[in-house]
Amino acid sequence: MERILVDTCILISAYRGDTSISHELEKIRDKIVISPITVMELYKGAKTKERKKELEKQLKSYSIVHINKDVSEKAISLMKKYQTGRREIFIPDCIIGATSIIYDFQLFTENKIDFDFMENIRFYK
Repeated sequence: MERILVDTCILISAYRGDTSISHELEKIRDKIVISPITVMELYKGAKTKERKKELEKQLKSYSIVHINKDVSEKAISLMKKYQTGRREIFIPDCIIGATSIIYDFQLFTENKIDFDFMENIRFYK
């Protein structure tokens, strides 16, 4: 079964009530995987104990694809190749992009500009 790596921005949009995103996530529910980067970014935004408990429940429904040597090496190569004076690339995006490329996952994101320059990246929809 093909897996779809869901970026943090998609989950945030769903949590904020974007019904079109929520419906799309429901359609692909059994295919969703997330990065530990996404987990950390979501916890960073959860400011209250209640929100953290709610987030913990929500995250149980997703499989986390952990960072391994291949993903780390790919993320480093992406940073080396694409970080220039004209383009700023962020470490979390390198790791998420590398995960998508290494595992050949489609990437579901609202921020394609953060990834579209990466060779072999495949976007969902």
